[in-house]
Amino acid sequence: MSAHKTHFKRKLRQIILSLLLTGFIIPSNIGDLSSIKWLRLDNNNLHGEIPESIGDMTNLEKLYLLSNDLSGEIPQSLCNLTNLWNVQLHNNQLCQGDNGWPVCATVNWGINQQNCP
Repeated sequence: MSAHKTHFKRKLRQIILSLLLTGFIIPSNIGDLSSIKWLRLDNNNLHGEIPESIGDMTNLEKLYLLSNDLSGEIPQSLCNLTNLWNVQLHNNQLCQGDNGWPVCATVNWGINQQNCP
């Protein structure tokens, strides 16, 4: 196999876009990026909800969504991510839904103690 073909077999492992995406939303198909280990989208003034499909990012180890304007419930699907060990969600408008916080959520995630309207 040539070096050229080998290059395209590599998988994307990290996305670091801090301070670059002002005002965007997290796309609903974010879960299609299943090879990502680190997703860092902090300090971007992102708005909207964290998509449920984020639970399809099976290799995710670190998730930094802090200091945005995200709202709504934290997806229960995050608990499906067995490699996930570092989650930073503080400084958002996330809230506790009718079923409570995800079972796997810890105080280290930086979640606010408020109920969804």
